[in-house]
Amino acid sequence: MAGLESRTSILPTPKIPTNNLSIYGPDYNFSDNLPMPNEVGIYAGNSIDSVIDSIAGAAYYADMIGFGVPSNPMSETVSTNRKPMIPIGLRSFTKTGMQCTNGADMWMYNNGIPDGSALGAGFARKLAATGFPPMKGLAPGIIEDAKSALDPEPIMSAVFGSGYPVCTYTVLPVGDQYGRIKNPETGKYYVENPETVQYIPNYLWPPAPMWQGRWIKTGEVTQEEAEKTPKTICPDGYPLKSHKDTDCAKDLISLSMEPFIDNKNKEDSIELLKMIGAVTGVLLTIGLVHRYFIR
Repeated sequence: MAGLESRTSILPTPKIPTNNLSIYGPDYNFSDNLPMPNEVGIYAGNSIDSVIDSIAGAAYYADMIGFGVPSNPMSETVSTNRKPMIPIGLRSFTKTGMQCTNGADMWMYNNGIPDGSALGAGFARKLAATGFPPMKGLAPGIIEDAKSALDPEPIMSAVFGSGYPVCTYTVLPVGDQYGRIKNPETGKYYVENPETVQYIPNYLWPPAPMWQGRWIKTGEVTQEEAEKTPKTICPDGYPLKSHKDTDCAKDLISLSMEPFIDNKNKEDSIELLKMIGAVTGVLLTIGLVHRYFIR
């Protein structure tokens, strides 16, 4: 009958990509990133030094499992003189199979490097009070991953949400704990579209100099609102005007994503520069007054 809904589902059908890096995710193996015993000073010997070095190496491995950073003088010595110890893991984006209301493919960000939140903020404060670092080792990392996997919010959002996600272009760090985006053993990339990764040194995310931008979900709208939203972005994440003849199926003629980078950061930077300029002007004025009028 004319006018009746003929679809079997009122929600959009996810388009699961067939060219993913792997069905199990990026080609990253935690064991490949653990140092070998000889790299941390553990070796067979019959001297006191060999025993001491082996004990220090064991302390290094214990901290790798628990803290991810040195927590005692022995592991600190090994980390400084032999193999630097930092929390290990991988940051990357995963394609969800859903499409944003503006036409772009929707991605989800995965931060696989422990942040010390496994046992809660209270436990972290108690550790800090006793002089210990946050727990960012392999064991707490497993707990963090489990907490993330058991978080009901994404499932509830998928079941009860509208299914029409509003997305924002977001730039975040990607790669392993050393900032690498390619597995040094296999040569396979940890990220999709590695050509879009940019080298941006940032001291707030050490050592994470590699950054990538993707469209990620920041809200939802109704089907009616989604249908009214102009499809100005192609599935590859670039605007229509970046493609030849404004056709998503044709080649890119521009790789610029500048219009979609968070303008708030730019505004904050401009305000900071203005503040610095104002303070500099005040200090310069005070200096001139002191020099020429106050003697």
